[in-house]
Amino acid sequence: MRSRGVTRSGRGGCRVWSEPGYRWWGWLANVGLANLIDEFEAADLGWLAGALALSPVVPVAQAVATLGASFRPLRFGSVVMLEYAIQFIALALPSSAARLALDIRFFGRNGIEGGAAISIGVVASVCGFITQVLLILVISLSGSRPLTWEGAARPRHPRPATRPRPADTRC
Repeated sequence: MRSRGVTRSGRGGCRVWSEPGYRWWGWLANVGLANLIDEFEAADLGWLAGALALSPVVPVAQAVATLGASFRPLRFGSVVMLEYAIQFIALALPSSAARLALDIRFFGRNGIEGGAAISIGVVASVCGFITQVLLILVISLSGSRPLTWEGAARPRHPRPATRPRPADTRC
C-alpha cells in the first residue's frame, strides 16, 4: 500500500476543525491577541529576558535527573538531546505516553531492557511532576505580592499615614 502523504483535502479538513477549536478555547479562557499584547506590555522586561535566557537550560536539568534514574552509565550529551526531543514532541502530543515511548526507544538503543527503560522514564516523570506541583504551590502562595528586581516584594497598597501624636500639654 502506497502512502498518499498530505493532500489538499487533508489540510482543509485540519483547518476546518482547528480554527473553531482555537477560537472556542480562546473564548473560554478569555485569551486573545489583545490580552497577550497587554500582558507583554505590562510585563517587566528583565523577567522576560531572564526567562528567555534560562529556558534552554531546563532540558539540561531534566537530563541530570534522567541520568540519576538510570542504573547504567550513559553519555550526557545524548541524554540532553533526548530531553530536547521529548520537549519538542510534548508540543505536538502533550502526554506522558510520548515521553515514555521516546525513553523506551532511547534506552533500548543503549542496551537497557524495556522494563528497566519504563521504570527509568517513570521515575524521571514522577520526579518532574512533583517538582512542577511544588513550583505551582510556591508561586501561587507567594503570588499575593509582585516580585521586583530589588529582591523584596513590595506591598500592593501603601500603609496609611499615621497621624502625628498631639504634644503632651500636661505640667
